[in-house]
Amino acid sequence: MKVMSLCSLNLKCNKKIKTHKTSLSIYTERLVKDGLIPEGEIEDMKAAFQMRLNEEFEAGKVYKPNKADWLDGRWKHLQSKDPEYQRGKTAITKNVLMKLDQHLLAYQKVGIHIEQFREF
Repeated sequence: MKVMSLCSLNLKCNKKIKTHKTSLSIYTERLVKDGLIPEGEIEDMKAAFQMRLNEEFEAGKVYKPNKADWLDGRWKHLQSKDPEYQRGKTAITKNVLMKLDQHLLAYQKVGIHIEQFREF
C-alpha cells in the first residue's frame, strides 16, 4: 500500500533526524571551540532562558487581556460594509484541501497520528 510505505519512510526519517545534533548543541560547541563563550557560561545562559520561559508560561496562566488587546481600542470603528463579508480567496482550492484531508486520514487508518510529530 502506497500510504504504508510513505508512513514507514517518514518513521525512518524521523528516527534518523532524532540522532542528529540539535542546532543548539552545534552552535554551543562552535562558540566554545572558538573561545567566544566559556562552556560553563553557556549552561548558565540556557538555564536562565529556560527559567524565563517558565516564568512567562506561568504569567500567561493568569493573564487577563484588556479591550485594547482584542482590537476594541484603535480599530473599533472599522467594520465590514457587507454583513456577509468573507475574507479574500485562498490559494488552495477546495479539491486540494479535500485531498490533503484524505492523506491525513490515511495516516490515522494505519495508526499514525499527525499530532505526535508536532515536536519538530
